[in-house]
Amino acid sequence: MIKLLAILLLIITGILLSSLPWLSAISYMTVSVLQPQYVWFWSFENFPIFKITAILSILALLLMLAKGEVDKSIYRYKQHLAMLFLGVMVNVSDFLSPFQDYYAGVSSNIVIDTFNTILIMYFVLLGILQNTQALKYAAIAIIIITGYYIYWSNSAYLSQDWGKFFNGRLNGPPQSPYADGNSLAILFVCGMPFILFGIFYFKQIYLKVILAMLLPLLWHSLLLTSSRGAFLSAGISTLFCAFLLKSKKFNVALVSAFLIVVLTQGQAVINRSFDTFDKVEQAKTEDIVVNPRLVSWGIGLQLMSKYPLIGVGPQRFQQASLVHFPGESLHVAHNLLIAVAVDFGIPAGLCMISLFWAVRQRFKAMTFSESDEDNEDLMLIKFLRNSTAAGILGFFVGAIFLNLFIFEFFYFLIILNLSTYHLYQTYQNEQTPSASTT
Repeated sequence: MIKLLAILLLIITGILLSSLPWLSAISYMTVSVLQPQYVWFWSFENFPIFKITAILSILALLLMLAKGEVDKSIYRYKQHLAMLFLGVMVNVSDFLSPFQDYYAGVSSNIVIDTFNTILIMYFVLLGILQNTQALKYAAIAIIIITGYYIYWSNSAYLSQDWGKFFNGRLNGPPQSPYADGNSLAILFVCGMPFILFGIFYFKQIYLKVILAMLLPLLWHSLLLTSSRGAFLSAGISTLFCAFLLKSKKFNVALVSAFLIVVLTQGQAVINRSFDTFDKVEQAKTEDIVVNPRLVSWGIGLQLMSKYPLIGVGPQRFQQASLVHFPGESLHVAHNLLIAVAVDFGIPAGLCMISLFWAVRQRFKAMTFSESDEDNEDLMLIKFLRNSTAAGILGFFVGAIFLNLFIFEFFYFLIILNLSTYHLYQTYQNEQTPSASTT
């Protein structure tokens, strides 16, 4: 049934390729984030839904270019240079690596192929998602995807489907990008702001009620993964959202609800956190490692100094560690920025940091007044600004403890954030003819 529905939606997307090209972009984004080929693997076996949506998106962009419907100024931003440089270094570092191809959870070939695809589709989607209608439905798609995984995770808990758990921690669909519970937890962190701000953006009462009910269920889903990094990410992202909302009553209710869910349902996370504190105290008197991540980070900093320009090559952190620091650590970097700087060189790590910095600058540049509340387009832009910024902030905090270089949800948030800023600039330029690039 789900396969037939997918085929029907693809046919509709193809038919509307000329009149509604942004449907193809949202279809691609939905497939990339939802990963239906792993959720319903029995239906999508040997069905290349990912490739089909990618081809439809490329065709849509070509049609828009042929009809002169693409605002090419979207490609002027400095952020694109960082993305291109990352793409170059991913391939160059692999070609010039002094280490052989190495499998560390995910093979280097998968990392290279995935990021090359991300880079190509980054520029394709930017050319397509250029109007408020497209961005609004992209946000709705994110809410639906997050909502589905909220259902998926809570259903596993309520039905006691312990096959989806490992050592008491919920994992995502096997072989998917969310097979590791930490990655699944970051999906919830990235999607949470869209649900939270959607409560205020959408005018329909029933939508407000549904989103308000989803929020505590999302926190419960997050806690089922027992991811301490994602738990910290969610806390910081929630506080950031509360700061932006500037509603004392709602913020008190929001933070109180978050704490209640954590204290009543987050025992596993709390226990793991206290175990870490206990190890810190024990380490003061005994020669033990508090957390293997700290060892990996230290090794990563030393590897940067040995391979500063092109790195050790994708997915070769562990191999380089074994060669230069035998017996000290068997773990991966467990930090996005360190992993990128070690694998692809320090300049690539700086490019990764620049992506977050650009989001910060764009967030500061987009300002709104009370009079803007009557403008539906500006309210959508504000909703998207807040949601993408909070989602990227949560991702960044989680990435301190995880290597999420090919986590596609992040790059879609970057695309939506930049597209939102571009619309904001276009609107401002209609009022005052001045432009800036970030």
